[in-house]
Amino acid sequence: MDMNGNVVKVFKGMGDSGIVSTSVDGLICITGSSSGGAHVLDPTTGKMLIFCSKIEVRAHDKYPYIVTPYFSTFGFGRATGPSRAYKLVCLSGAGACDVLTLEEGARWRLTHPPPRVVPGDRGSPVSIRGVMYFLVGKELSHDSLICFDLESEQWEKQLIEGPRKLVPDAEWEKSFLVRVTELNGDLCMIQSLLRMIVNPRATIWLLTNLNSSTFFR
Repeated sequence: MDMNGNVVKVFKGMGDSGIVSTSVDGLICITGSSSGGAHVLDPTTGKMLIFCSKIEVRAHDKYPYIVTPYFSTFGFGRATGPSRAYKLVCLSGAGACDVLTLEEGARWRLTHPPPRVVPGDRGSPVSIRGVMYFLVGKELSHDSLICFDLESEQWEKQLIEGPRKLVPDAEWEKSFLVRVTELNGDLCMIQSLLRMIVNPRATIWLLTNLNSSTFFR
């Protein structure tokens, strides 16, 4: 779809209910939210670069009577080290972390679990300069981020504190939704205020120095 809302191309048969899509370098990753497979395609050429199969549902033995035992959080990014590889990262509600490198014969492989719980309803992570950032915690008051290095496939020890500490509690409690994204190469946290029919508003917080936890709006 272009900026005027006109449909330019249609790609069928990808994802499932709860489709999640992220993009890096003009490539689009489309996944399903419930342990689904993933497609990576080049929208310019229409070529599908990779289709990876569903991840094994490891929680099935623990929850044998639940059709969808957990929801997954998918991220798509590119390492900045020697490999320069495009990678998919999947975190499951069971606490597992799987990584897939976009290459011929690619398969999911299990790596180190995240140091904090990453709920499946906090939105997609964002990848900036080879690091993937995930919102942690189940409540809107939890605005901290954990970081996954795509080259080493290791979780960084330091937690990035969000901007909640910069505003009074009463102001942050007006939040309706908190998500992370990228804006001009910077980490961006969007704080949507309580749902309003008239004049809906959101606060945009930027973290221009990724080595610090200082956000500004």
